[in-house]
Amino acid sequence: MSYWSDTGAEKEVLLNGLGDFLVPQKYLVMPDTGWSGWDLKIARGLCSRALVTVCSENHGGGKRLLRVRCAMRLSQLALLVLRSSAALAAFALMLGWPLAGAVIGAIGIVNAGVMGWQLIGFGRLMHRIIEAVAKQAQLMPIEPVARARPEKRRWVRGSARKAVPLQATPHGTAPTESPLARG
Repeated sequence: MSYWSDTGAEKEVLLNGLGDFLVPQKYLVMPDTGWSGWDLKIARGLCSRALVTVCSENHGGGKRLLRVRCAMRLSQLALLVLRSSAALAAFALMLGWPLAGAVIGAIGIVNAGVMGWQLIGFGRLMHRIIEAVAKQAQLMPIEPVARARPEKRRWVRGSARKAVPLQATPHGTAPTESPLARG
């Protein structure tokens, strides 16, 4: 997500706004100490974490472009639960207990699904929260420029003057005319 400011707003405006919005909502918000690759770490529940990074580009005067990235991660506890269930399922299979291994594996898969569903929901919520905080800070959202897909064409070199497009033919049939004959 990207936001434009003509008033010289720096990234701290957005980061402080996120903290001011999330702390009263009982989210655990941890600012970076200077050695991490993120600016804010936001925890929701036992499983979900959001790592928010904001980059500010100075475009002269008071013009700023703020780029925001919100990376969703599972917590260490969630990863421990998932790894433990996988290890217990493997251990049960090694001991020759396929039913126990299948039950433990199924429980692990259900846990992974629930944690993933919660993480996706938290990601959607964080997107809306970041947009609301940016709007409150009077930052103008910038839509990403869609890349135009180039039309796929196969070209055959017909002569030194120009390239001739190859005509598409149905699969299994031969072309009726050589592309080199047209050049």
